[in-house]
Amino acid sequence: MAVREDNLRYNLPVETFIRQLLKERYPKLNTAPGSAIYDLIITPAALIQQSARDRAKIIQRNQSIANFGTMLPEEMDRLASNFFVERSTGSKATGLQRLYFPQAQSIFIDTSVLFLSDDGLIFRPISPVVLSAEEMALNIVVATNEFYVDVPVISEDIGTKYTVKAGTINRFNGVPGATRTVNPSDFFGGTDPESNGELYVKIKNSLASREPVKPASIKSLLLSQFPTVQDVLVQGFGDRYMDRDRARIVLSIDDVIPASFSRKLNLPLNISGDVELTDEDGNPVVAPMGGFAGAVVDLSGLDFNNVQVQLTANVNEFVSVQPGFRVRFSDPDDLDYGISYRVRKVVETPIAVGGEPYKVLLFDRTLKQTNTATAPEEGAEYRLQGFINSDAFHIGGKVDVYVKSAGEEERSVIVSALPSTVAGSNIAEVPVAANFIDSDGVNQFAGDGFSLPAISIVKIEQLDPLTDDVVIRTLIPDVHYKLIRAEVRGAYTLTDYDVVRIEGEEEILDVNGDPTGTYLPLFIGERIKITYLTNPDINLIQTFMNQEANRDITKDVAVKSPEVVFVNTIFRYVGNRASSEIADIVRRYINSKKIADVLTVNELVTVLTYFGVSDIEMPMRLVSRKLNSDGTVTTQESVDRLELEDIQIFKAESNLSISQI
Repeated sequence: MAVREDNLRYNLPVETFIRQLLKERYPKLNTAPGSAIYDLIITPAALIQQSARDRAKIIQRNQSIANFGTMLPEEMDRLASNFFVERSTGSKATGLQRLYFPQAQSIFIDTSVLFLSDDGLIFRPISPVVLSAEEMALNIVVATNEFYVDVPVISEDIGTKYTVKAGTINRFNGVPGATRTVNPSDFFGGTDPESNGELYVKIKNSLASREPVKPASIKSLLLSQFPTVQDVLVQGFGDRYMDRDRARIVLSIDDVIPASFSRKLNLPLNISGDVELTDEDGNPVVAPMGGFAGAVVDLSGLDFNNVQVQLTANVNEFVSVQPGFRVRFSDPDDLDYGISYRVRKVVETPIAVGGEPYKVLLFDRTLKQTNTATAPEEGAEYRLQGFINSDAFHIGGKVDVYVKSAGEEERSVIVSALPSTVAGSNIAEVPVAANFIDSDGVNQFAGDGFSLPAISIVKIEQLDPLTDDVVIRTLIPDVHYKLIRAEVRGAYTLTDYDVVRIEGEEEILDVNGDPTGTYLPLFIGERIKITYLTNPDINLIQTFMNQEANRDITKDVAVKSPEVVFVNTIFRYVGNRASSEIADIVRRYINSKKIADVLTVNELVTVLTYFGVSDIEMPMRLVSRKLNSDGTVTTQESVDRLELEDIQIFKAESNLSISQI
């Protein structure tokens, strides 16, 4: 029987099947449409069996997640439940909506109030807001002589379309006395329901033990438990970026440096203990004021200032021979055999009058036997003895989990009047902490302090003393400010927090505008706004990993945010969309990149072409900057691609250099 199935609809034409079956069994039987057999047997049987056949085929199809493309969402959900995986149903966006009033008044805003965008997106207050006239009087915008109240709002429905940009929500109803409204910052948290394809990937990633014992298991666990998590990188024992499990140990150097071969000699010393081969007249010294000291010159290529020490099969370290190390000669026939010679110092000196300089180990006494060897096979075998400190050993037990998630957001702190670190200095250090207590016991943060973790500094601005809406100057990273991490400063002094170091000075001009040579601090005493990047998900996930049900008693798990590499794109284009729209498209694309990803000019051109850009003036330039832990800034520029290290993510600059031709 050659009955064709429709593999997309999964139905077998049962009527045709029955007719062919009867034809094969009873060749003379008339089964044509209109015959008695067709009307009384074939048609009723096909009617009954067709739905059963289709149902059987659907059941067969739904046994494999590979058929996700043809399943209904509810069918895919049932199959996913067999793997203890649930589809993310999406989430609503939240944000802060600001209402302005011409005068301070008591206000009650209930959850029936609506805030709307121009394209019809609706937001409601999360909970009622009550404010007295006295409280509102404290919220004043000096520049416009308006008063305001901030209302936490949530979108009416789920979806990424509700994750709107700042300034998008500008209409409202149901608030007497209010004159206008705006959302001062971007909304966040809105996500779309997972498609069948996304659920398929989620199921595949879950096919591992969900106990936090392996990288794949930890990644699967976090991706399934936290809908906002986009990527996870796990670093453990032996991995490149695992430093927390290093242990400082003391090793005997003769155990880790193999024997070498040397030329043995006694060198003349002056009264200061330095090698001196000739006297004032240029004649060789035969009776030196400081006597003779034994010495060795290595003949096997060993550099005394950079000796490679093999600690384990795959761990090497380089050390310098230090005073106090000892040298022993290995040949029993050597007169110096069995004697431990103490290294007094390492010097670079000629060993013969007019000869080339060599690196030499000077001993604390003369040698009993010397040689004139020039090759290793002629030299005297010796071993270095001593002890070295090393922190190159990994002892395990530590796991760092780097998480990229949609919870990442920009926040700001304002320093009321930036105090100098030392009186009269042009340098200030702002603690990355909840409070900034100056020498007078006053908290210099106007409002909330830093929320941890502070992943990176986005920008620092000098504000007008009277209104925060006016920016006088934007500070330049690595010139005006540095972010110094606690782990770097803590290597030399006890510290509990990161600091933002701000400095700058300007020269005073006389009445004619000429420089006077006198300088004043540029930012001390000024009102400063620090915008930084944080991610509340990091603390939530750390709490989750520390719970008794999830804690692995053999590991210390630390949840971290990847290092941020800021990216600017510089190009001009031809197209119908405004430069602000194109910048938003590019920004969203850059921010969607995963950990340790690559960003290329070609893929940006492809994306922009899809959104109606007809031409781009080449070369397009990609410029990145990264704030390092020691406060320095690393920059990179390319007309082709930017690549990340394993624990880094891209973040688009707030203002991309994109213009329309």
